[in-house]
Amino acid sequence: MPESLKDGVEQKDVVKASPLKGGRLDTIFVLTGDSAESASLAGTGTGYVRILFHLPLEIKLIGSHKFWSPVHWPRTALAYIEWYAAPVLALIDQMVHNMASIQKAPLRDGAPPWSIISLTNIHQS
Repeated sequence: MPESLKDGVEQKDVVKASPLKGGRLDTIFVLTGDSAESASLAGTGTGYVRILFHLPLEIKLIGSHKFWSPVHWPRTALAYIEWYAAPVLALIDQMVHNMASIQKAPLRDGAPPWSIISLTNIHQS
């Protein structure tokens, strides 16, 4: 009888971002479409997390009172990510280890392509 891959202990997938010099920028897979699958890269994009943050519930401008943030602002945790180019499975890679390679996406107007996404869109680190 085959053994179960689950040992009863819930695994947590943690994403960290420490953008300071020599810091840590975790690579993530992001759900980008309805065709996303749990066991493949279909419907996903690959990026690295630069900053994790929340938008404030209250805003205070200089010389004014506090007021509530706009209702359309997301209330969930957000991530600023920079994208990698689409994974490429070269013939030599396929023969040796069958793992796709990724590279940083080409710059656009001197900056990498980026997005701000909800943490709920991160599929895994």
